Amino acid sequence: MSVLTGVKTQLLSRPLVTLLLLMAFIFPLGMPSLKSWSSSLVHLFIFIGLLSCRKQWQFLTRAEKRLFLCLGLFFLLCSMSLLNADDLSYGIKRLGKLVLFLGFIPAYLGLCRARISLVRPLMYGLLAAGPINLGLALYSMRVWGRSQASWNYNSIVFGDLCMFLAIAAGCLFFTRALPRRFNPLILGSLLCSLCACALSGSRGAWILLPIILLFFLWLFRKQISIRHVALFMVLIVVFGAAVFALGGKTITSRVSTAYHEVLNFQAGQSTGGSAGQRLEMWRISLDIWSRNPVLGSGIGDFRHDVIDLRGDGEALLVGDFSHAHSIYFEYLSMTGILGFFSMLLAVLVLPFRYFYGHWLSCTDSEQRFAALAGMTLVVSFAVFGLTESWLSRSPFVSPYVLSLLILMSGCSGRSISCPDPD
Repeated sequence: MSVLTGVKTQLLSRPLVTLLLLMAFIFPLGMPSLKSWSSSLVHLFIFIGLLSCRKQWQFLTRAEKRLFLCLGLFFLLCSMSLLNADDLSYGIKRLGKLVLFLGFIPAYLGLCRARISLVRPLMYGLLAAGPINLGLALYSMRVWGRSQASWNYNSIVFGDLCMFLAIAAGCLFFTRALPRRFNPLILGSLLCSLCACALSGSRGAWILLPIILLFFLWLFRKQISIRHVALFMVLIVVFGAAVFALGGKTITSRVSTAYHEVLNFQAGQSTGGSAGQRLEMWRISLDIWSRNPVLGSGIGDFRHDVIDLRGDGEALLVGDFSHAHSIYFEYLSMTGILGFFSMLLAVLVLPFRYFYGHWLSCTDSEQRFAALAGMTLVVSFAVFGLTESWLSRSPFVSPYVLSLLILMSGCSGRSISCPDPD
């Protein structure tokens, strides 16, 4: 009882810390569905960090400094690509999306100064996020009459982020970061998020699931037992039955449409479908990159380049597209080989390396959850980037940056050991 009283007193005496913990809890609740939800939270974190981040750089580890310097280099190279841009106004707008990665630095330094981990409130938020988003998905289809589940964002954003929430719940289950009595709630939230994702019809999200399963099998290969395999099979059966009961016709139709679009692209025929158009955009991206291999054609210039190619009869795209629907093809064409590799390092490789290092070294269950969820965060968005140019869209960039911030704060252990610079 005295422990609870002490915690309560500490929270009441530190209202700013209480606010940060509350923000971490509510973050997953509206992440896939509510417009500007993640964006508002991450900007508030950055604002607080700017006010409190002084004298913290000297306490960072070498891995953290390397990541932050690489983020700065990535932003610099993207800015340099504007030298080749024709559509300068849109290029600056696109560059504005990447400012959040710079804002991540003072936000993280501010959390170091506050000496708190935001992982535990995030865990409890994950328990409620699944049922909430499934309820929104069903409401949008049954009441609003939408063919694909969504809310304030389109079905792709909704489906991809619901898939990540399901995976994060899986991390919570496998690391046993919460007592065993929470397992039914964790598994229930996981299944709800998967069902919400399935109802969205987001095909890109389902590319991720087998990759994450293989990643988990490799990571937990020494701990897997027959009981775990049996539980996994039961979950697959229950999930499959629930999905097809709720939206089997929608899913079947989406898969069939994508298959025929790929066949049409292979035959050299123009198609207005999403799968065929993506393949054509990727082909165009390689063509654009071949003309500006070092610095690229300029960030934000994809639409301008496509219009030029269409005028020359070299593009079969139907409609206007401002990005290539793949972070890899887009950043290769827009920022060249330099910007492409800096993006890989700053956004994917170094964050994954950071979390993997903590996964190998830490023994605390909360830190292990943060490390595992951090690795799956990077893997998830790396896979989303195959078919979505999420770095050009705030509904993806904001959740990624904020998730990175919260999970890194949980890995660092500074809530216990960070020295006070004052």
